Amino acid sequence: MKLFFVGFEIKNCNNPAKFVQSFWMRLVQIINLKKQKMMNNSYPFNVSFYIRKNKNSKKNYSVYCCIKILETSPRELCVINDINRSEWNLRQGRPKQNSDKMIKLSVYIDKMKAELFEIYLDIKLHNGEVSAEKIKNIFTDKSSHDITILELVDVAIMKSQKEFAKGTLKNYGATRAYVDSFCKKNINLATLN
Repeated sequence: MKLFFVGFEIKNCNNPAKFVQSFWMRLVQIINLKKQKMMNNSYPFNVSFYIRKNKNSKKNYSVYCCIKILETSPRELCVINDINRSEWNLRQGRPKQNSDKMIKLSVYIDKMKAELFEIYLDIKLHNGEVSAEKIKNIFTDKSSHDITILELVDVAIMKSQKEFAKGTLKNYGATRAYVDSFCKKNINLATLN
């Protein structure tokens, strides 16, 4: 008795139903082994780049870097704010290298990806807890130190000096003085909400 089964010729098979059942069981085992091998070989660290439309400008896009680590939430970094959609290759997640600006951006993206991977390896080497937030903070030189309200007000004033009028900046300075005098008083922290 000859039986043809999906390109395989089976000779002298007494029980074709049993053979088909064992064939399918073996196929499922192979598929499960391949899935397991793929999961074990999957990289726990990934960096990808993509563009997103700017909220304040309808024509331009921003390039973002997404840092992904298994079992942690991904974190994003803005790489550049002003790029046209036609200058970006959506499939490759890279700029099209048709101008000097895009070639420089491509080199910067490669350098950035290498630095992020180096940070990841350093953390793993020192047996530290790896998270996307930690890698982002190390890359952007943000340490986890606490800042005071006065430091926060000073940063806001510095950032807004070019954007606001002198009167607004004068009001910010007055607010800073009020916050400073408030902080100098001896206050029971339990009374603050």
